[in-house]
Amino acid sequence: MILLASPCGVSAAESLAQAKVAAPADATLLPSAFHVDGNQFIFLKVSIDSAPEVWMLLDTGTSPSVIRLDYARSLGVKLGPPANDGAGAGGSGFQTYPVKVANLRVGTVALENVAFEAEDFGPPGPDGLPIAGVLGYSFLAGKALVLDYPAGKARLIKAGQTVCGVPFQLVSDVPTVSLSVAGQTVSAAIDSGGAYELLLTPTSAGRLGLAGSMAAGGDYPGTGYGGKVVVKVNMSGPDFAIGETIRRKPVVAYLPLPAALPVDGAVGTSFLKDYKVTIDYSAQRICFEQ
Repeated sequence: MILLASPCGVSAAESLAQAKVAAPADATLLPSAFHVDGNQFIFLKVSIDSAPEVWMLLDTGTSPSVIRLDYARSLGVKLGPPANDGAGAGGSGFQTYPVKVANLRVGTVALENVAFEAEDFGPPGPDGLPIAGVLGYSFLAGKALVLDYPAGKARLIKAGQTVCGVPFQLVSDVPTVSLSVAGQTVSAAIDSGGAYELLLTPTSAGRLGLAGSMAAGGDYPGTGYGGKVVVKVNMSGPDFAIGETIRRKPVVAYLPLPAALPVDGAVGTSFLKDYKVTIDYSAQRICFEQ
């Protein structure tokens, strides 16, 4: 769920009581770059069908995965029939083309017949050039991913063995946790492609009694899959908690989410960047360590 927006949150966590997640001896380090531009997006070096490596964004909020349309054509990848069914944070719908990539390699990790959607989308990567795509659920499914933001490293560990942290559900293939906001429970996606601390939809804001907080927010430009959008942002929103991890006065973005992702909101990189985050898709657990 790409959303490139400003400003980013800077609040600190008040409390953290999570078990440590030890990296097993066979942990696989991924070739990554943590883009230090205030957003802390994570990019991976990817090779498709033995072509030279290119940068792709790692996004837990995208399903299946995305390949830039002109790049797919340059590789000679066969495009499926076009569909005007694209949805994402920002703007309206857009055209996509289903694609199957025969071979995908990320470091030593190799997959075959990986589903992508080709579309005209390519924000800049760590080298300043348009990225070749976005790695989402079709790459992450069944894996256990460790995003060590403070250390600037990403790796895979043995899946299905994570017992710490909090449980999550997959909603439209996106990890989704129960979040406590202003003393009430909401569903929140874990979005490593979202440049915000906490996002709430206008509908959930109304249900939570936060319409005033939303109205008091300033307008900031953002960009998503669907294009440019104006995001309402309150620089000091209500406290929220994921398990025992508490965030005081976060920066909150108020923005509708696509109907394909029926959740109340999301947490993004301005929250995740303060932690080593383990997302075990097999065990359906997520852990936050400081």
